[in-house]
Formats: sequence, C-alpha cells, structure tokens
Amino acid sequence: MAIRSDVDWFKGKFAPKVKDAIAGTPLTLDLLCAIAIQETGYIWRQLLANGLSTQEVLRLCVGDTIDAPGRSAFPKNKAALIARPSGQRMFELAHNLLVEMGEATGIDAYIHAGNNPVKFCRGYGMFQRDLQFFKDDPDYFLNETWTDFDRCLGEAIVELKRGLHNLGYSNERSLTDRQLCYVAIVYNTGFGNFDESRELKQGHKDDDGVFYGEHIARFLVISQSVPTPMTDEQRVGTRRREYAGPERHLARGTRSIVEVAKSELATYGGIDEGDDPLRSHIDDYWRAANANPDDFNPTEDYWSAAFVSYCVRQSGATQQQFNFHIRHSEFVFAAIQNAENDRGDFRGRRITEYAPKIGDIIHNNQPRKDYSFDYARTHSQYPSHSAIVVKFEDRNGVRHAVTIGGNESDTVGKKFVPLTSDGLIRQRPSSNYYISVIENRMLNGGGTTPPTSGRYVVIARPDLNLRAGPDTTFDIKQVLDNGTVLYVLEFIGNERGSWALVDLEGDGGRDGFVFASFIVPA
Repeated sequence: MAIRSDVDWFKGKFAPKVKDAIAGTPLTLDLLCAIAIQETGYIWRQLLANGLSTQEVLRLCVGDTIDAPGRSAFPKNKAALIARPSGQRMFELAHNLLVEMGEATGIDAYIHAGNNPVKFCRGYGMFQRDLQFFKDDPDYFLNETWTDFDRCLGEAIVELKRGLHNLGYSNERSLTDRQLCYVAIVYNTGFGNFDESRELKQGHKDDDGVFYGEHIARFLVISQSVPTPMTDEQRVGTRRREYAGPERHLARGTRSIVEVAKSELATYGGIDEGDDPLRSHIDDYWRAANANPDDFNPTEDYWSAAFVSYCVRQSGATQQQFNFHIRHSEFVFAAIQNAENDRGDFRGRRITEYAPKIGDIIHNNQPRKDYSFDYARTHSQYPSHSAIVVKFEDRNGVRHAVTIGGNESDTVGKKFVPLTSDGLIRQRPSSNYYISVIENRMLNGGGTTPPTSGRYVVIARPDLNLRAGPDTTFDIKQVLDNGTVLYVLEFIGNERGSWALVDLEGDGGRDGFVFASFIVPA
C-alpha cells in the first residue's frame, strides 16, 4: 500500500530527528509523519518514484497555488507578493519552483498551473510552511531554508506547540489520537477556525469531500502500524534483552493471541474497511463471532467485537472458554461471571484492581458513554469497545499498553492506553471511560481447562470443513453444515491451533478432523 511505503520512508529517513525535536512535548512521531504525508506525501511519493535524491525531494516539496478569492491570507496574488520588498525575486523563485516541481512529478494540475505566468507556490517544505510568513521572515524563503529538514521541522514544531497551547494540551504528558488530530487541524486552519463540535470534519476539504482532519486520522493509524527502524545501538539492546527472560508483563501462554493480532495489523492495518482485501476478510471476523456475514455491512456495522472474537478463536480457544460474539458486552459479561465464580480461562477484572498483561483484552466505553464495571457485571447488551494488549512501551515518560483492535478509525489499528506507576490503567478523565480488563489465562492457545471428548455440535457459519488430518494442508473430506452433531474422539493441539478427531455416526469410526474452535458441547 502506497501510504505504508510513505511512512516507512519517512521514518527511515527522519525518525531520530523528529524524536529529538518533539522531546518534552505530547507530540508523536506518528503525528508528524501523518502531517507530512497529508501536506506533501503526494508530491514526494512521485519524486521518489522518479529517482530523485532526498535533498532534491526536500527542495521540491512545494505546493498550494490558490489565489484570491480562494485565499484570504497574504499573498492573495502575484501583485500582493511583488509589492513587498524582494517580492519580485520571491515571485520568480516561487513560479520557477512550481514549474520544476510539476515537471519532476508529472502531476497534471501543477503542470497546468506552471504554464500560467502569474501562478506561484505558497507552501514550502515537507510540512508546508506558508508564504504568509514571508513578510516577517523573507530569508527563510529566499534562501530556500526549507530544504534543510531540521529547519523545516523546527518551524513546524513551533506552530504545533502554538496549537498545543491554544487547545490547552501543553502540560499533557500524552494525547489521545483524537487530540493529536485536533492539534493537526489547528496547524492547518489556525485556532480561530477550530470547532471541536465538528470533530474531524475540519480543515481543508478535498475534491472527494474528505476533510484534513479525517485524512490525518487515517494516516495516523497507518503510521502507528508501521514500526520505526531501530538504530544499531537499539539492535544491540534487543539482542541483550533476548537472554533476559520473559517480560514482566507477559501473561502465561498468550503469545498465540498476540501473534494473531499482530499478523492482522501487519496484513490489514491502514486499509479502509470498505476496501478489499479487508472488506472481504471482515466476513471471517463475523463467522468467528458466530454471525452470518450476509447480515452485516462492514462500513455500516461495528465489527470490532468480531475482530477480538476472531483473534481469540484463532489462538485455539473454544466456545466453552470464550463467548465469541458480535458484542463486546456479551463476552465481557461472561468473563466477569467467570471471575466471580473462580472459573475459566478468561476472567473480567476491575481496572482498579488488576494490571493488564500482554494477551489480555482492555474494555472501554464508546464515545460519550459512561458504563461502569458494576453495570457490566449485570448487563450483557450495551455499546462498548475492546482490543488486545500486544506490548508495553514508554511514550513521553509514561508507560502505555499498546493494543490492537478492529474498527480503529475504520481499519485494524493500534491504540495506546496510559498506565499508572503500578501498571493499572489510568482512567480517562471525562469520556470513553475504561470499564474492565479481561484476563487471559490460556496456555499456548490450549487453555487451562482441557476440552473433553463426547457429543458436540458444529457452530460454524455457513459450514465447517472435515479434513483428513489436523491441519489446513490436509484434503477436505466433507463439508459439515452448521448444527451438525458429531462425536469427538480426542483433541489434538499443534502450532496451528487445536483440532478434534471426530466420529460423525457415533459408531467409533475415525472420520476426520475439524478445527475445534467451531464446535461446542451439544
């Protein structure tokens, strides 16, 4: 996917510089990456494809040719620019850069604009510092200072810090993704034009009707899914840690569910839910949650609980162990009941009493909802969200749980949950309250309570494959309809999950193998 390649290039080239520049602020590398892609990614993507060097790319990151009445800020047009001291020189530079950039990228709109003798660029550098600042800082533009990434970044940070101040975020140690998007919107529009009630539908609106804020949210999620390349020093540290034993936060035997979630993110992260291959794959999520994909539309119906169900099921859990469902509240309710009765592999815990571990599931409210743990323990149908803890990391000095979930800005994405010094979840102050943590006690996908043989029923929709052996590489012998009753002779676990050797007729015959997550006791 082109955007993921953009992120990979940006982080590979500039991550250390960006991290140094944002130190001590709640700004993030992923936000700066998202802004760069939104502002000029479409330009440098073409320049790189055409073989230009990094320095040439930085120099030709110019754009924005809109004149009045579409533009109200200085300079509204050529006449306004050349009226300033050194304005004629600036106009000639700005027009020539427009022509050069159009030819280098092959972008028709800029080629056409370059053919107009009064057109010129207003945005300069990867983060598009606006030419309105020419009145106060002409040398920055005349000397092509934006080609120095450090200087270009520095000017962007100044504006972003101003946005942090205006939004009241300056003293925050970390920001939510939504707050980061608001900072970017203010960077684009100025604080005077910001309206929180409009949420992400703010900033420049493109020809497809998508707002600046909406693009930033999408690019932010994609950037968060792309790892930052390690330095040589970090690689050495990683090799040392490999011999230091398991991380303190690693829950027993939960690597399988984490690997499933990470694989989903690596494969589908950043792809919109309405686009293939994610759109088609969401059908697999519905099936894992015991739902018929034909009854749902991924762009209209929430599929995040189905995503969690899929990851848990793929890790080898059975319906006995986890209540696979299209509602988070359903499997959370079952997990809380497990905890209160001291049973089962998945147990719902209060966030004030239990510190999440890798492989656990963090459960929270949807926006503007305030359901509590006490409500969740007695109710099973209410809107909420949950995601799987895959690792822990420090962000601006604060320990965070990193989760992977579905329906994160309409894709498979990551979130960051701040923790206290004791490892407990730091409750949100005003909305989207965290409700609970589902403790995952599974052992390598097999669970602490081994399944037993006996009479079972198929719960796969629309059907389940009966195979010649305990792996998807074996031939399909028969297709079993949902609701088929069968007899399990034994359960077999391997690195791909848990399989059941079954007898279809009850006569003791070894008829084949089915994936155990899709059968439950009859």
